Amino acid sequence: MKKLKNIIALLLCFAVLTAAFASCAGSGGIEDETTTLQGEKGDKGDKGDKGEQGEPGPQGERGEQGEPGEKGDKGDKGEQGEPGDTPYIGENGNWWIGDTDTGYYAVGVVDDGLEYYPLPDGTYAVACGKLRYMDKIVIPDTYNEKPITRIIENGFQDCNVLESVTLPDSVTVIDEYAFSGCKMLKSINIPSGIQSIGNGAFNLCESLTGNEYDNAYYLGNEESPYLVLVKAKDSSVDSCEINENTKIILSNAFEWCGALTEISIPDSVISMGRGVFTYCTKLRSVTIGNGITEIGESAFDNCTRLSSVTFGSGVRVIGDSAFNYCTSLSTVSLPEGLEEIQRWAFSECGFTEIIIPDSVTSIGAQAFSDCAELARVTVGSDVLEIGARAFNGCDALTGVTFTDLDGWGYAEAGANTTPTAISGLDDSAVAATYLRSTYSNYVWTKTVDNEVETE
Repeated sequence: MKKLKNIIALLLCFAVLTAAFASCAGSGGIEDETTTLQGEKGDKGDKGDKGEQGEPGPQGERGEQGEPGEKGDKGDKGEQGEPGDTPYIGENGNWWIGDTDTGYYAVGVVDDGLEYYPLPDGTYAVACGKLRYMDKIVIPDTYNEKPITRIIENGFQDCNVLESVTLPDSVTVIDEYAFSGCKMLKSINIPSGIQSIGNGAFNLCESLTGNEYDNAYYLGNEESPYLVLVKAKDSSVDSCEINENTKIILSNAFEWCGALTEISIPDSVISMGRGVFTYCTKLRSVTIGNGITEIGESAFDNCTRLSSVTFGSGVRVIGDSAFNYCTSLSTVSLPEGLEEIQRWAFSECGFTEIIIPDSVTSIGAQAFSDCAELARVTVGSDVLEIGARAFNGCDALTGVTFTDLDGWGYAEAGANTTPTAISGLDDSAVAATYLRSTYSNYVWTKTVDNEVETE
């Protein structure tokens, strides 16, 4: 209201002034003097109130939803993958898949108390499972309609009350230590199709005697009671005729038989275990039948009077220390067809010359080490590797003849390097020096494509 009063007062002043000017003009006024009347300055008006906010306009209409896209075609079904490999038990007792060791120790499937393990060929191995405290066990011939072919390593070990085991005819392999420590075991049949019995399979089976035949005990079956030669009757035997139907001689069968002077292994024998004749210190003559393919580890180790060995035509491998320390072995003729001579096979023997057949491909580390009388060596044409120190300590070695001179080189054992080429092997004396001393600590290899570094 104050504002309105000020406006009215201002208008009244304006009217008075207007009237005064009009009066002066009408009377002629005062020509030499002008009078100006100014009203008082009005107060500053109050700030107007803020206008009310206008109402929001109406919301726009929502656009129409677009049409849905067409559904894509269904993708083609992928091809079915190849079936995976069936897990099986490797020689180390772990589960394997194909060529891969899973690192997990095998645990079988327990059925009717026994424990079953799948093998690579689709058959099964068996172990005692929950029947450890049974005195009698009969193993079936099949599981899951597949034959049982193998008694697994340690499968029945230390079954201390076990007295009788019946194996099916389908079993061909009894692994190492399968029945070791079964002190009460008195009876077990061996199937006629048996092919292999591992080292120590019947160790410490003190009650197991089997069938006696000429100074030895055997296991077998009713039709073939002498399939497996278990052991000599005692360590004092001075002779033993091995039965002509025997297939396997178990490990350590004649160990420490110090009076035994000669032995002939018939052609029927296909397998010899470890240390069969070790420390038979009076053994002088050995004939090995044609059925033997591998002379086992330490088979004749420390047979210090052994002077004659006749090899059968089937021998392919002479195992670690097979004739180690046979100091009286003055001559030896290795068979054609022999493929591998393993570590220490003839270490510290007494022969003066050795001819390595052309069929041999590998000579193991220290195979002929410390053969003090060895003077001449012929290396066959197919030898591809000579292990470190193979002829180390052969101080009398003066002549080595390489049937094939090309491609030889040397390298550190286990080193993943290209071998350094060896020259001068056409000189047998130089070759002897290289082999027994200069490069004796290296592995010698022969490369067909001559990929060696020249010194």
